[in-house]
Amino acid sequence: MEVALAGMGRQVAGELADHERLDEIPFDTDRKRMSVLCATPGGRMLYCKGAPETVLAACDFVQFDAGIAPLDPVAKTRLLAAQQQMAEAGLRVLAFAHGTVEDGTPSEERGLT
Repeated sequence: MEVALAGMGRQVAGELADHERLDEIPFDTDRKRMSVLCATPGGRMLYCKGAPETVLAACDFVQFDAGIAPLDPVAKTRLLAAQQQMAEAGLRVLAFAHGTVEDGTPSEERGLT
């Protein structure tokens, strides 16, 4: 599973050799997600993965093929319905999110895309 996630990450973000891991918010069963803070050429980024319902709770935006849009109740309902449909088909579903973190501010899982 981790090999597949790494491969997908490279397809989306390219090689990650220029990403330095600065911090980690580990997975726990209450939060159902984990995050890492990385120094990237574009600034500090927080990357999050986990259960869709908990990752979406940390998001203000959603990225579609057409671009980034606010995560409104309609989009959130559509995404959770798609997740439910995949889970009912026996698939394991993970959500991914990212967001910039300003220098000198704590790593917080909020306002993500």
